[in-house]
Amino acid sequence: MQGRMKVIRWVENNYATKISIDIPWTSCTHEPVLVHVEEVLVLAGPTADRKHDPEKDKRLSRAHKNRRLEDARPPDPEALGDRPRGFMENLATTIVNNVQVSLQNVHIRYEDSVSTNGPLACGLVLQNLTAVTTNSKWKATQIDADARSLLR
Repeated sequence: MQGRMKVIRWVENNYATKISIDIPWTSCTHEPVLVHVEEVLVLAGPTADRKHDPEKDKRLSRAHKNRRLEDARPPDPEALGDRPRGFMENLATTIVNNVQVSLQNVHIRYEDSVSTNGPLACGLVLQNLTAVTTNSKWKATQIDADARSLLR
């Protein structure tokens, strides 16, 4: 069991057949930006047969931890101040807060011929996965730039 826990997973290949972004240029503040991704293939497997660099893993882990600490730190109220936000900042905030992402036909396949007695292949298919902005009652909604708190 100890040897299996040390096997690190990797993504060998991934691609998307179609990516489209619908931007409502004339009403960006009232309608969401729609991102559609179709026919995604992700192929994964073990790294037991690949060269492993523990120093690189430590650096990546440390960088990931530092980023999470930075994200968890509350914003400095003095840095933000009570200055009014400009038009572009409000527009960008509204667009980012209201992006809707739709993934269709996502195929995730895992192939392993190293860590098992024989070859192993299994997969998962997601027909549709959608992420939209919702209110506190889980109803799809549009958030304006003045929203001070977001639940993620």
